[in-house]
Amino acid sequence: TEFFMQQSGCEKVVMMLANQAMKVALVTTHLALKDIPVAITAENVRQTVQIVIDDMREKFGLTQPRILVCGLNPHAGEGGHLGVEEIEIINPVLREFIDAGVDISEAMPADTLF
Repeated sequence: TEFFMQQSGCEKVVMMLANQAMKVALVTTHLALKDIPVAITAENVRQTVQIVIDDMREKFGLTQPRILVCGLNPHAGEGGHLGVEEIEIINPVLREFIDAGVDISEAMPADTLF
C-alpha cells in the first residue's frame, strides 16, 4: 500500500478489502499495534472517511453509501472503560459527517458490525 502511495505521489491512501457483500477500509496501514492509537487522529479519520465516501460514489456508483464504522478499542471503548479514542477523536469526526447528511454510524464494536 505504501509502495503504491509513493509511486503515485499521493499523500494519503486508504487500503480497502472488497467483495460483493461489503467493502472494508482501514484508517491505518501496516503499523505495529502499539503505534495505532497515536495514528488515530481527527484529521486521519476525516481524510479516510472522505476518501471512502468519494470512492464509493465515483468508483462503485453508490450515490448514497451506507458506512458503518468499527471502533478502535474492544466494544468501541465501552463508554471510556476500554479506551477513549472513540469518545475523544473518532465519534466527533463521524458526527461532522452525520451532520452533513452522510449515512454513517458512530464507532461501534467490530463484532456487532461483522
